[in-house]
Amino acid sequence: MYQYFMKKVPAVHNEVPETKLKFPFDQRWGLRAWNWLALKTPEFKPVSDDARINRGAYLVQGPAHCAACHSPRNTFMAQDGVTDKNFAFLTGGNLNGWSVPDLRGKDSVSAKWSTQQIAHYLATGRNDHSTSVGEMSSVVEHSLQFLTDDDNKGIAAYLKHLSGTKVKHLSGTKDADVASSSGKVEPTKTERLLVSADPSMPLGPRLYLDNCIGCHAANGRGAPEIFPALADNSLVNATSPTGLISVILHGAQLPSTEKRPARLRMQGYAWRLSDEEVAELATFVRQGWNNKASAVGSSAVVLLR
Repeated sequence: MYQYFMKKVPAVHNEVPETKLKFPFDQRWGLRAWNWLALKTPEFKPVSDDARINRGAYLVQGPAHCAACHSPRNTFMAQDGVTDKNFAFLTGGNLNGWSVPDLRGKDSVSAKWSTQQIAHYLATGRNDHSTSVGEMSSVVEHSLQFLTDDDNKGIAAYLKHLSGTKVKHLSGTKDADVASSSGKVEPTKTERLLVSADPSMPLGPRLYLDNCIGCHAANGRGAPEIFPALADNSLVNATSPTGLISVILHGAQLPSTEKRPARLRMQGYAWRLSDEEVAELATFVRQGWNNKASAVGSSAVVLLR
C-alpha cells in the first residue's frame, strides 16, 4: 500500500483550511487535557466462567461500543462508565431526540426478552416484541447483521447476565429463558374501550382507532416482527416521550438485513395530526393497556416537529 500511494497515486495540491474555532477550542493541547480527565486505560477482563458471556462482554465493551449510545455522559461529555463495574454503564440516555433504553437491571428489555429474542433483534432489527427505530436501525443494517450468529448470541447472553437473569443454552428458535404460558388472556380495559368503538370516547383512543389500530391492534400487541407491540414497549414507556413522538410525527423504517430483507416502513403523521392531537395520542399509548408512563404535552411535540 505504501508503494502504491507513494509511487502510483498522483499528488494533489490541497490547502488545509485554517481553523475558525474560538479560544480555547482552537488549542490542540486541550485534547490532551480532555483525554487525561475523561479517558480511562482500555483493558478487558473476563466477567464470567462462561466463554459465551465473556465473548459478549468483550464485544459490548469494546468493538461494538454499545455504551456510546446506551450509557449517559458525564460532566466532560465522556461516556459514563466503560465496563459493567460502573453503575451507569448501559443504563440508557438520549440521542438525537430518541430515548435510548436501559440494557441492564430487572426492568430492562434484557430482563424481559429471552436470549434468543435479543440475538434475533440484533441480527434483524425485529423480534416478537419490538422493532428497531432511529439510530438503532442504522446499527443493525450496517453493523450487527454482519456479526456471526455466535457473536450476536454472545452479546445477548452478556446482556442477560447483566440483567441478573439466568442464561440457558440456545437451541432452535424457541425462547430459552421465558417460560411459555397457556390459556386465555383477559382483554384489558383499553382493549375493551377500543373494541366498543363508542363515539363518546376521549380524543386519544379515537385517534388510535383512526390511525393505529389497523397495524397495532386493539390489544396493543401488533404483529410479531412486523408491527411492534405498544403494550409494555420500552420506547413507549421511556421516561422521555421524545422517541414515541418522533415515530408518530416522522414514521420509522425497519432495516433490510440478510435474514429479514423486507424494508418495512411506517408513515409519519406530521401532515395529518396537530401538536395537540399528537400529544393526546402519545399520552393514550403511554397510559393504555398496562403502560404507566407520564402524559405528553403539546409543547414537547412542537420542539420535535
